[in-house]
Amino acid sequence: ELISRATNDVMIAQQTVGLSFTKLIRDPIFLIMYLSVALIISWKMTLMALVLMPASLSVIIKIGKRLRKLSHQQQEQMADLTSTLQETVYGIRVVKAFAMEKFENRKFMVQSQNLFKQVFRINYMMKLSSPLTEQMSMIVALFLLWFGGSKVFTGGIMAPDLFIVFLFLIF
Repeated sequence: ELISRATNDVMIAQQTVGLSFTKLIRDPIFLIMYLSVALIISWKMTLMALVLMPASLSVIIKIGKRLRKLSHQQQEQMADLTSTLQETVYGIRVVKAFAMEKFENRKFMVQSQNLFKQVFRINYMMKLSSPLTEQMSMIVALFLLWFGGSKVFTGGIMAPDLFIVFLFLIF
């Protein structure tokens, strides 16, 4: 288990640091800039967009929690598989002496199939998360487009060109 955790955790940490470092600095700056300009253009529409965002964020948070749980299960299964493999290799003389090759092979196959299923579930959830997130964003976008567009056509909230810029900034 320690070998599996060390190997997998180091790899995951390396990927996380590599991807997150630039996003940790760049994304908040862009968020503040876009939000500031959107507030200047129309604080009412910006407030409406911010009220609608938690609905889509709740879906993202649920998927993230599910992925963390699945990832933890995957690490445990990888630890079990590594442990079985290590025990079998170190105890190969005992396995051969008691003619346990088929038993050990079956045990390894079951554990590797379980690990494969877990990896498949994680990949499925990761592939599902992007369309779900986009779908939620599109629902928010359609509502803002409908509401803001109706206000633009009635001459209320802002000029059409500013409305397009506002939509770009929000999304």
